Amino acid sequence: EAVTSDGKVEVSAVKEDAGVTIRITDNGMGIPEEYRGKIWMPYYTTKPQGTGLGLPIARKFADALGAELNIESDKSGTVVTIEFG
Repeated sequence: EAVTSDGKVEVSAVKEDAGVTIRITDNGMGIPEEYRGKIWMPYYTTKPQGTGLGLPIARKFADALGAELNIESDKSGTVVTIEFG
């Protein structure tokens, strides 16, 4: 949502010995540092119409599937990694 019209989103999946890694990368404005520690908290949102449930639910799904969901972000963009295996 934070990627502009000339932005880029890349999705890749790599099979490794231990499993599969899915990586979603964008070149948006990134998640501000003061929000990064809060994004996994249910009901935390910075959006007027947001519920704050998207990332907590995504992490619960990942946990249920035995995967690890991580987010790295800075001013040059965000990388979401889901590791299965």
